[in-house]
Amino acid sequence: MLHALDVRADDSAWTYTWSSVAELRHIPGWVRHRLAAWLDDDGQALLSRVAARGRG
Repeated sequence: MLHALDVRADDSAWTYTWSSVAELRHIPGWVRHRLAAWLDDDGQALLSRVAARGRG
C-alpha cells in the first residue's frame, strides 16, 4: 500500500506539491485519489509492472 502511495501502477513516481503533511487539506481524499490509480475499470486492483513481469 505504501508503494502505491508513492508510485503509479506504470512505475512512474507521483509528484509532491506540498512540503509537509500539515499542508494536505483532506488526507482521506488524497489517499483515495492515489490508490484509485491502481484500480482497473471494474475496480479490481492492478498488478505493478514488476509483479506482472514475474507472472509472464
